[in-house]
Amino acid sequence: MPKSMNEYFVGTGCLTDSCATKEKPDANIKYNRTIVGLDGAKTTVDVYRVLSAFAVVEPELQHSIKKMLCLGIRGKGDYIQDLDEAILSLQKMKQRKEQEV
Repeated sequence: MPKSMNEYFVGTGCLTDSCATKEKPDANIKYNRTIVGLDGAKTTVDVYRVLSAFAVVEPELQHSIKKMLCLGIRGKGDYIQDLDEAILSLQKMKQRKEQEV
């Protein structure tokens, strides 16, 4: 298990945070990351733009993805707590989906 998820950034092709900004939690930018696109251009994205780009509309899924992308780095809980909360959100979604059938 990694010590910090700062080592991993989805879509950057980086195994360290060298391709991502290290700005820490100003509330407005805590989820911002600078990534390198497929064309080599750098751009800044946040969790919410990623969710939108992938058309993630289920609230429990949105919550769990946000938790998983920011495991232990949001300043609210550690890696394991965030992972547990992401799993709980997915379990709640599964339960809701089963009830809707």
